[in-house]
Amino acid sequence: MQFTIKKRVTTGIHLGHPVSYWNPKIIEYTYGIRNGIHLIDLVKTRRQLKKARKFLERISRGGKNIIFVGTKSQAAQVVKERAESSHSFFVVERWLGGTLTNWSTVQESLLKLSRLEREEKKGSWTLISKKNVSLFRKRLRRLNRYFGGLKGMCKIPDVVVVVGQTVELVAILECQKLNVPVIGRLDTDCNPTLVEIGVPINDDSKERIRLFLNTLLIRIQNRNNSFK
Repeated sequence: MQFTIKKRVTTGIHLGHPVSYWNPKIIEYTYGIRNGIHLIDLVKTRRQLKKARKFLERISRGGKNIIFVGTKSQAAQVVKERAESSHSFFVVERWLGGTLTNWSTVQESLLKLSRLEREEKKGSWTLISKKNVSLFRKRLRRLNRYFGGLKGMCKIPDVVVVVGQTVELVAILECQKLNVPVIGRLDTDCNPTLVEIGVPINDDSKERIRLFLNTLLIRIQNRNNSFK
């Protein structure tokens, strides 16, 4: 997908937040104010997108792990679709504290999830009481809700892509603690110093999220499709 000026303007990704909500550290990615709203510098958006795309392409070419994180209601479905299409991992429910910094516990949860799914598929639950079946299914749903997008991940990710910085601060701080690079989408209320590569884009709608992710992932998707 070409990230043209026309496409960017018509989707409104250059519109930041009202001036009263901005983060002064984002000033390098803005170019002015209109009707009390900070405007994002789209030339720098394009530059940062290219930088992020090259970084992700290099990571994926090395067979390394990428996690996409987007737990806002307007982001969740789009993030899940784009992550699955690029054969990446994702978190679209609430980020549980310790997902990375307490990785051994998360691995145990992933093993439980795998075991419960195998038992359900084999029909093992037919041998136990209805009460226990109900309990196991409730546990399975909960594990799938929070860890379903991480199934198959055996180690700490090599990069995390965050769709909304202000909502995903816990995830970002865990990445900082473990020196995991973060690619983050930055609205004008965000702090670019918290991420390895920041891409300035308005974060208020599904359409803008989809445009951002489609542009970011196109090379990874093409690479994966070439191996099918």
